[in-house]
Amino acid sequence: MEAAIARINEIICDLDSMVTIECIIPQKHHRTVMGAKGHKVKTVTADFDVQIKFPERDRIEEYETSQTNGDVDSEPVRHCDVIRITGKEENCINAKRALLDLVPITINVDVPYDLHRSIIGQKGRDVKELMDRYDVHIVLSPPELKEDIIKITGAPINVEDAKEALLERVKELEADRKDRELRSFALKIEVNPDYHPKIIGKAGAVITKIRKDHDVQINFPRRGDPDEHIITITGYEQNTEAASDAIMKIVHQLNDIYKEEVHIDSRIHSRLIGARGRSIRKIMDDYRVEIKFPRNDDADPNLVVISGEEDNVIEARDHLLNLEEEFLQDYEEQSERTQNHTLNIHFENTGPAQSNRGQSRGAQPNGFVVQGGPWEQRAPNTNSVTEFPSFGRNTEEPKQAPIAGAWGSRR
Repeated sequence: MEAAIARINEIICDLDSMVTIECIIPQKHHRTVMGAKGHKVKTVTADFDVQIKFPERDRIEEYETSQTNGDVDSEPVRHCDVIRITGKEENCINAKRALLDLVPITINVDVPYDLHRSIIGQKGRDVKELMDRYDVHIVLSPPELKEDIIKITGAPINVEDAKEALLERVKELEADRKDRELRSFALKIEVNPDYHPKIIGKAGAVITKIRKDHDVQINFPRRGDPDEHIITITGYEQNTEAASDAIMKIVHQLNDIYKEEVHIDSRIHSRLIGARGRSIRKIMDDYRVEIKFPRNDDADPNLVVISGEEDNVIEARDHLLNLEEEFLQDYEEQSERTQNHTLNIHFENTGPAQSNRGQSRGAQPNGFVVQGGPWEQRAPNTNSVTEFPSFGRNTEEPKQAPIAGAWGSRR
């Protein structure tokens, strides 16, 4: 009984120490203070062991006076703005302070307008993630205003955290923009267009290696452009210079290669090259040289350039000249045979009748004449039993038709 009495007295003491205080927060912020499904106010109740009672919602229109940065005293106090907190006095005071900290405020953050798009992210993904993480609302400048201001609304502590995160994101974007500017440095070098294929390499192997080694972009002009001798290297300045040195090293090596120009009749170039270039590739592989034939727009269509080591170039030149002599002889013989075998068959006069018929039709006495064609045969006689036999009775036996020639039977 004494323990029960002590417990009852303790409860009575706690009840005597209970107080109810008022916390003035405009009704328009109550929903934000309570949070989704009241989770915020439940947290305050549990942390400070108090009871919190929100007033009934007033249907009267909200006052036009706007609140600035959580100043809850900026509007006249109404009954619907009073939140009552019941508990021990100290706990009630702490709970009131916690509720006031949940009142949303709005701050402005200076952010250059040209960075707003990057802060929003693709389909608003980045700014939505920022709002969800810090439980705030972020409003960016409308496109028509283009202001350098971003507004953040939420609880004061959340707003400050969101502001720090936003400024950190701005630093990253500015650093990235500066890095892009540094990476956009363009260096132009002049290189003989004839060397471009060698710099590119087979299947682009050489130029791909230079790009990867120096982290740059290398653009070659199109053939025939006014600036076809200009190669553009884009990247960090020091990287472009290193890539330029690598390209010029190849150019110097190509300049040191021995070259010789040989005049070979253009009529046999296709025969030297062979089907799909197989013949000329074999010659280049055998003699370890590079052989370049003229293009259609070159001034001298017979000029062939051979490059490589001097001894190999001389041997390849002699081989090409020997092939030229052999192919030209074959070409001339073939041309002569073609000229002599032109279809020009003449027939002698076959008789006076044929001669007169040809002359009557305006044909020459000599020439190719077709005889015995169907157009020279008479029309069939439909009354002839021989040509049109009947399969009925009492008809005379048809006579045997003469053996037909190449053009059919003569009628």
